[in-house]
Amino acid sequence: MTAELVFESRLSYHVLRQEGIIELDPVIALQLELTGAPKIYASDSFMINHAAWSMTIRRHNPENLPPTEPPGWVNYKVAAGKSLCVVDIHQSPERFTTLLDMFKGGHASEITVIVDGLADTADYSKKWDTALRSSMPVRSICFEFPLPQSEA
Repeated sequence: MTAELVFESRLSYHVLRQEGIIELDPVIALQLELTGAPKIYASDSFMINHAAWSMTIRRHNPENLPPTEPPGWVNYKVAAGKSLCVVDIHQSPERFTTLLDMFKGGHASEITVIVDGLADTADYSKKWDTALRSSMPVRSICFEFPLPQSEA
């Protein structure tokens, strides 16, 4: 079952990493807030909407990922008593560069992620069977950035 998750980005970072003399591909790291419906519950009845949400956007390497691979995954884990949800996305080199330029200009006003793996419940909320699987595939992702306002 697919579901639409809508986020606001709170903070964004351009991360440049190096291991020894080898430069690793840059990533865009975001802190997110889940703003739209539905209410989502984990297997232990925790409301995932209140988890700490983050996103990592990587430059897609066609040699490492088959063409059938989804654009990303949403992962759930509990660490130090905190529920964490991490959206891990890979984008084409061209789109990654465009996104990086857009984030350098400001925050995305809205990020919409379509996922597979949430079950409907009787009260119109969704349930993620985190006990059975801690990852859900992302089917699509959309970034919205505000256009600059013209000075009149």
